[in-house]
Amino acid sequence: MTTKVLRLGRFQTETLLGEGGTTQTFRARLADVKPGADERQFVVTLLKSERGRPDAQLAPRFVEAARRLAGLDQSGIVRVVELCEGPGQIYAACEFKAGVNLAQLRSQAAPHGSMEPRLVGLLARKIAERLAPLHARTQAPRVHGGLNPGNVLVSPEGEVFLLDCGLAESVRPRGDAFISRWFFAAPEQIAGAAAEPASDLYSIGALIYFLFTGAPPFAAQSGDALKVKIAAGVSALPQMPPWLHSVMTKLLSSEAGARPRSAADVARQISAAMLAAEAGPMAAPARTSSAGAVRVPTGFQEAAGAGLAQASLGAGSDRGSGTSPTAGDGPAGTAPTLGAEPSPVTGAQSPPSVEAVAPFALDDGITEDDRPRAVAQAARASQPVGEAIVPFSLEAAPAEDVGADDAAEFDGQPGRTSEISADDPDVGVVYDDDDDVEEQVEVGPDGKVKRRHRRRLRIPAWYRSPLARKMSRLALVPLFGVLIVAAVAGVFFYREWTATRATSEQRNALLVAEAAQRAAELRPPKPPEALSLPAGQLVLKTSPGGATVWLDGVKKATTPLTLTTTPGSHRLVVTLPGFRMLRDVVETTTGVLWAREMFPAPRLDGGRVPLYVTCTTEAAYPVFVDGKDAGELCPASDLRVEPGRHSIGVFVIPQNRIWAFDREVQLNRPHRIQFNY
Repeated sequence: MTTKVLRLGRFQTETLLGEGGTTQTFRARLADVKPGADERQFVVTLLKSERGRPDAQLAPRFVEAARRLAGLDQSGIVRVVELCEGPGQIYAACEFKAGVNLAQLRSQAAPHGSMEPRLVGLLARKIAERLAPLHARTQAPRVHGGLNPGNVLVSPEGEVFLLDCGLAESVRPRGDAFISRWFFAAPEQIAGAAAEPASDLYSIGALIYFLFTGAPPFAAQSGDALKVKIAAGVSALPQMPPWLHSVMTKLLSSEAGARPRSAADVARQISAAMLAAEAGPMAAPARTSSAGAVRVPTGFQEAAGAGLAQASLGAGSDRGSGTSPTAGDGPAGTAPTLGAEPSPVTGAQSPPSVEAVAPFALDDGITEDDRPRAVAQAARASQPVGEAIVPFSLEAAPAEDVGADDAAEFDGQPGRTSEISADDPDVGVVYDDDDDVEEQVEVGPDGKVKRRHRRRLRIPAWYRSPLARKMSRLALVPLFGVLIVAAVAGVFFYREWTATRATSEQRNALLVAEAAQRAAELRPPKPPEALSLPAGQLVLKTSPGGATVWLDGVKKATTPLTLTTTPGSHRLVVTLPGFRMLRDVVETTTGVLWAREMFPAPRLDGGRVPLYVTCTTEAAYPVFVDGKDAGELCPASDLRVEPGRHSIGVFVIPQNRIWAFDREVQLNRPHRIQFNY
């Protein structure tokens, strides 16, 4: 695109980057600096003016939005570095960032078909992360208000920058003639309300749809028709994964309250959905009970049957990207698991009961392991199993063998004595149930018996009863149960930890590979090698084809076209109904391949007065209304303008000039203009 150089304050324009209904955007440099002293580049947005005066309604809004953006210092948002408030020219100069916008990125990454869903999710999450601190501000600007594929920039390093924060919303023209500017705006903005954080979240959903399909989610010829389509909801996309479609559907809700609460929630939902799509289905193992097993309490069953943690796609039950939990027979509904894609949930079922299996059976009697020892002790003590067992027995002795001292020792027990010798295997501690003193008997080398007394702790007799022994064995059950539960939990924890670590390593490897692939995709392609054409040969190509070619004021043919001219400079004009006229000067000294893209012209069909323009030459010269290319070739009969004074003309290609007339157009009176060309 060739444009003339403009001087805007201390900036000198280089290239026209884009033109809208109310603004022009240029790439510029500082004008009064020495070559090489300051090579910084800037983006200058110039507010258009009519007869040297900017629009009285747009100018204050544009200046206020630019002032707010100049005071914003936030990573990922391009700010205004200089503002000119007139008189005459009103413009805002911003930092220049190298990269491509989402429309260009989409055409490069997926020229045919849909874009890779994970790349769409990464871009949407990055946009939400950029918006989160902006929405958290307490002072303006708090919203972007004008997100679309043209003002979201992706740098070669993969960083995302938001352009025209607040500016795009302040100067966006209204009317059905400019309805295409509102395809990414929230329905409340289309209705005339001011932008809110929820409006930016709607725009994120529209950008997800655009990145995946290459088109806006809703398109119409008027604002009312556009609002009707938005209220009907977005159509199903079978090719889009359910996790991405669920996030997009919530963002594209026609009601602001049905969208996620904040941009931070959107980023978390996208991250959770991407992780869920990567991890695959995960289930919690459970063990069912068997015959003879010990059933544990219900509370423990619930704790043991919980399994692995399930991740929902949102911060609240009604904010996630998956399906919300639904009440069922159990205590809670079923939410999408971390490894499963979101799917509708009709109810919930209680998890299977989990029961611990004891390592041995509990019995009212003596266990098999204890029975041999108990039988041996009973036989030795001549007492039935279950009663107290004495280490050795007291046998009857002749009365004459008992001395006076010994008789006194056994007072109250006539006829009983104790025979203790070195060969007695039961020599040791003598237990007396009626005494708190413990008597220890030792036999020395000389065969003499020595007694030592020490006080012992009295043990209640009931503790040695069968009931006490049974209770002591029952007390071991909880201990063994805790040990078993701890061992099982340790096994499951180790398995989950190893699986999570493997998944994390795999995800990191995928992210590294995707970053390398994204960097390779964003790397500018190598320019095609110049074709070797003979001198004077001119090859013309346009997109779309079928455009009429005028060379040096002479009508030739339609594109694609190859012409042989005399080497030198030639004036070239290309026209096509519905598109803007292209003008250029080509040098054919070495042969030229001239390939251009035709840009659609906005149709003038939103006015109330029909306008008819006729010419002597049929379908030849472009029609201009108020100095703008109307995209029609004379004669034109489907133009409509508003009442008032208008400049109407045609561009006479052989003369290389516009012949125009200023006419007063009245309401309810069709206007006709005849040009003798």
